[in-house]
Amino acid sequence: MSPQILDEYNIIFIGSIKTLYILKYTLSKSNFDFEISPHIVRYTRPESNITEEFNTNLHSAGPNEDLILALKLPGPANNSIFIIASYHSLGAPEIANYLTNPGTVFELENKFTEKYGNVPQYFELLFRVTGIDKTAYNTELLIYNKISKENVSGS
Repeated sequence: MSPQILDEYNIIFIGSIKTLYILKYTLSKSNFDFEISPHIVRYTRPESNITEEFNTNLHSAGPNEDLILALKLPGPANNSIFIIASYHSLGAPEIANYLTNPGTVFELENKFTEKYGNVPQYFELLFRVTGIDKTAYNTELLIYNKISKENVSGS
């Protein structure tokens, strides 16, 4: 994928956080930052500049926790970039399912409506999914925040 493709199409990325480096500039529009090893996601609250840190262990043979970023960001040419990225193979498919299931989407839309009065066009989410192998048994929404296109530099 070349960076030029980001100017031409709406993009949906589902995969590993480890492969996000080609989208590093795009991710700078979010309030998230991450490290590969150890598995750490940092979130800087835009209203206070306070940074929260979330971590998860490396893959184990038993129950695992996975952190998943789900971001809908403004692209450089009036397009949208949607990213679902996780550390392990457990999380991304579970959150793709979460975001396409009418029941869980309704719950998420209600959370946004309670917090902002509407569902924002652009947003950032952080989830923690717990499960064994590729079977999730608990999904927790840790962060949900709108991203204002006007406040994003470069768009």
